[in-house]
Amino acid sequence: MRQLVKDSGAQLFVFGLDNLASCRFLFKESKQMSKKLSIKPVHLVVIGLTILVLGILIPSFFIDPSSTIGLSLIMGSIILLSAYTFFAVNVVRSKGKKSIKWLVLPVLLLLLVSGGFFTYNKYQQHLNDKIYSTSDVINFSDFTLSIKEPSFKTVEINVPQDKVSRYGDLGVSEDCSKYPEDNNQPEDYFNEATGKWVFHDEEKWEKDHPTRRYCEWRNDSRTSINKYIANNQRLTLNYELTANSNVDSSKISISLLPDSGRELKTDETHFDYDSLLSDRYVPPFNYAYKPYSQSDLGGDINKGITRQGEIKADVRNDEKNIDLKVTYNGETRLVRVSR
Repeated sequence: MRQLVKDSGAQLFVFGLDNLASCRFLFKESKQMSKKLSIKPVHLVVIGLTILVLGILIPSFFIDPSSTIGLSLIMGSIILLSAYTFFAVNVVRSKGKKSIKWLVLPVLLLLLVSGGFFTYNKYQQHLNDKIYSTSDVINFSDFTLSIKEPSFKTVEINVPQDKVSRYGDLGVSEDCSKYPEDNNQPEDYFNEATGKWVFHDEEKWEKDHPTRRYCEWRNDSRTSINKYIANNQRLTLNYELTANSNVDSSKISISLLPDSGRELKTDETHFDYDSLLSDRYVPPFNYAYKPYSQSDLGGDINKGITRQGEIKADVRNDEKNIDLKVTYNGETRLVRVSR
């Protein structure tokens, strides 16, 4: 038993000597290689710090600094720079002033990358905050946008021609006193001779025998519609998109923002089921007014292709400034239309 323990200890001792000899050999070889290549520890530190700094700052171009990841990167950069400062002081003390040039290099790289990042962000913010005029050519990363001269015209709300011929247009109110209060429509009855029910169509009867109630409704509609036309104008904006590279048009958002802050895309429900504008003569009236329309850009826009679009919207007379807002992949441009 003692002999077995003694043999095992001897083997472990020999194994340890072999490992120690191997480590010394590797250290000696790496030292000789470093001398041949003139690589010093400070060089390795500079390379390592450069990789770390660039690895932190480059993703910052795409990360919001206020996010958790962005804050972590900022704190990590501060810690890294603090550690590097202590390291630099110790290197200068031990190696002398000749090592300063190697220590300054990563700082210059850091300032260069940080300066580029800051300048890029400021430039993008400037483009997003800038308010363009309709005569400007607006540049995006993948396309250019140009606006044709906008037009403001009278709002057109058309009464069905059949009703115009029977009751007159918007400018003429009807004399409802000439119509009876009751429509005197005959009741449905069962024809014993034919064995079938005889039904009277209320729509057709009102069309041929107008009543006072619907006449008053039509006059109320005229008053409301004429007031709306007097207080609003129809804005028409035509624009062109020219692709500098392939563009996914689904990522392009275009909208109009009046200075009143209201949503122009909301339908004008005031005229829904209007008795005058509907092509029916009795309820349910089938009409809905659309104060906003926008053409579809379609699918992808290939490089070099120009695609046209149009926006029409009713704007109030007291809305003097209307901004065309275009967003694409985080880029925002505002084009101001003034009256």
